[in-house]
Amino acid sequence: LLPVGRAREELKSLARADLIVLTKVNLTSEENLQALKEFLRKYLTLHLTPDFVPEIAEAEYEISFPSENLNEKRFFAFSGLANPSSFRKSLEKFKVAEFLEFSDHHVYTEEDLKNIESRARRADCDRILTTEKDYLKIKELKHNSDYFEVVKLKISWRIPPAGLYAFLDKSFSQ
Repeated sequence: LLPVGRAREELKSLARADLIVLTKVNLTSEENLQALKEFLRKYLTLHLTPDFVPEIAEAEYEISFPSENLNEKRFFAFSGLANPSSFRKSLEKFKVAEFLEFSDHHVYTEEDLKNIESRARRADCDRILTTEKDYLKIKELKHNSDYFEVVKLKISWRIPPAGLYAFLDKSFSQ
C-alpha cells in the first residue's frame, strides 16, 4: 500500500488487511517507525475498523554478496529502482565511490554500460555493484563480467507476524 504510487491501493484499503508488513524498518529511525505504526493504528481505529486493528509485522532489508572479502574493495554502484535510496543506504558500510541512479524500469544500452565502466575506472573502483533486477537487464550487454558484482537483497523478519502461519494454514487447507 505504501508508498503511494500508480500500482498502489488507497490507504482506505487497509480495512481489508489481516496483516500489515512494514519493510526496510532497519533503514529508518526508531522514532519514524513508531510514528508510522501509531499513525496506522489511529487511522484504522478512527476511520476504518474500530473493532479490529490488524497485526503489524516488521521486516528488515539486508544485502549480501556472492563474493567474499569485499570489505576492503572500492565500489561503483548503480540501480534503476523506483526508490534507489534504500539500496544506496544499505551500501553505506562499504566503500562506494560513486552511485549512479537510473529511472525505474530503465532499459540499459551498450552506451550506458560503457559510461558506467568508464566512470568506475576513473574512480579507481575494484568492482561495480548492482541489484539482481538490474543485472538481469544488463547481462546480455555487459563486456567485463568479472567487474560486475550482483547484490542480493534479502528481507528478514524483525517482528514476525504471529498470526501469519495460522492464517496460511487455514487458507490452504480449505
